Amino acid sequence: MLQITGNRIADGIAIGKIRITGSDKSVVKRVSFSGSEFERLKDAFVRAAERQEELARKAAYSAGEEVAQIFRAHAVMLQDELLLAEVLEALEDRNCTAEEAVRDVLDAQAARYAGMSDIFLRERAADFRDIRNCLLEILSGEAGNDGGSDESVLLAGEEITPSDLMRSTPGSLLGIITAKGGYESHIAILARGMGIPGIVCPRGIKGVSDGAMAALDATEGILYLDPDEETLAHLQAKQEALQQEAESAAEVPAEPFVTAEGRTIRICANISGPSDMTAVLRSGADGIGLFRTEMQYLGSTAAPDEEKQFESYRQVIQEMAPRPVILRTFDVGSDKCPDYLNLPVEDNPALGLRGIRLSLTMRDLFKAQLRAILRASACGPVGLLLPMVVSLREVEESKALIAECKEELKSEGKPYGDPKLGIMIETPAAVLCAEELAPAVDFFSFGTNDLTQYICASDRQNTLTEPFADGHHPAVLKAIAMAAKAATDAGIPVGICGELASDLTLTEEFLRMGIEELSVNPGAVLPLRKKLEELRGKV
Repeated sequence: MLQITGNRIADGIAIGKIRITGSDKSVVKRVSFSGSEFERLKDAFVRAAERQEELARKAAYSAGEEVAQIFRAHAVMLQDELLLAEVLEALEDRNCTAEEAVRDVLDAQAARYAGMSDIFLRERAADFRDIRNCLLEILSGEAGNDGGSDESVLLAGEEITPSDLMRSTPGSLLGIITAKGGYESHIAILARGMGIPGIVCPRGIKGVSDGAMAALDATEGILYLDPDEETLAHLQAKQEALQQEAESAAEVPAEPFVTAEGRTIRICANISGPSDMTAVLRSGADGIGLFRTEMQYLGSTAAPDEEKQFESYRQVIQEMAPRPVILRTFDVGSDKCPDYLNLPVEDNPALGLRGIRLSLTMRDLFKAQLRAILRASACGPVGLLLPMVVSLREVEESKALIAECKEELKSEGKPYGDPKLGIMIETPAAVLCAEELAPAVDFFSFGTNDLTQYICASDRQNTLTEPFADGHHPAVLKAIAMAAKAATDAGIPVGICGELASDLTLTEEFLRMGIEELSVNPGAVLPLRKKLEELRGKV
């Protein structure tokens, strides 16, 4: 029996035979064609976009609207005139085939994103490789049905794309094992949406062969090749226990959890936009603890205007009302910066011009967002959250801009609300100055991902240093306790919207620290609610 370890991207147990799939299109195929390469290329973009829309419809039926947005985003990318123009320019300048132009341009785009330190943007490299594959399949006349089989299998490959999953026969995939991707990658989101266990093996999947019997324990990040009877029996029992646990979690009533001290604990959801609301409403979350508004900025060729932002925020606020929505102002900058902002590349982007620093540097951009948030806050309870704060000065300057925006909206006769103002506690400076910052704001929210990497001085996006960015490190937990106490002493609520919020081994400790809100991905709401039920009467 051989064991291969990896990082979990979708929990669960799966037992079956391995089937190897490949998405490498580095070697292109050329088919006989008499006509214009330009027209052939344009036609491929149109057909590829149609194929992605078809996959979106299939995903919406099998995994929900949130997952379908992955393929709709691919379709939008394929309809981008600038991308098509770049490929057409390569076709003309290099005097190459349509296949070669697609491969070279899309691979260059993928490489650019793959080199970024921000985890969300780095995972977007896979999107470019996925649409590259789709275009090349169409250009070469391939059916694009790799993966279709009635046999139930564990799908393994150096890189498995969302399209690979959706082209498989419904119900035939038991689990996935891939060498590329991460927890926030689209393949991970799709796997979780479809309930398919999966792991990523950063060191590769050597030793995994087609047709081999295997058992995947994705909850532990282990793949067992040719498992013995004892291992199989253990995993089968674990699989049954997980199924019973999921069923019991779904039966937990969505009642407020009140501590022995009388504090009500809210379980909220993190979202990236309105497309996530189906999953949020299904989860029964008590509100939106983190709306990552930067997604509108990153998914566009130009900054979203005030109206576009207002409509996005309004939709979410009205769907959640009367439950609160916390909107984090755009946390972009440095390597996760859209081209249209024309900012220089930085050597150390994690310490660069990002979050509130960028907002206060580009004030017109910031004011457009503040105006949209103020207007949307007239539709329901809203919190406005500032990222990467390190000093009281940034809070005061933001307050001055908010007051300025209110005066403008008042003079224009546009209705607006009065959102609560909060700050992300995600830097050592914010922790050490928490006593000074707390009286100046309405709430704290811990961004534990960044807080962990800054306190541990360990890049959490680097696979080599990732083990050293430990959220359980005593220094990280002491920092959270210190800032939480400052918030409690000042009489303001404090929550966690980072990854540690869903770590059930820390839930009881967080409650004892005074944490009043835990905001997690929609799929983690029910397990967290069940954990609180277990703690009822203990804290």
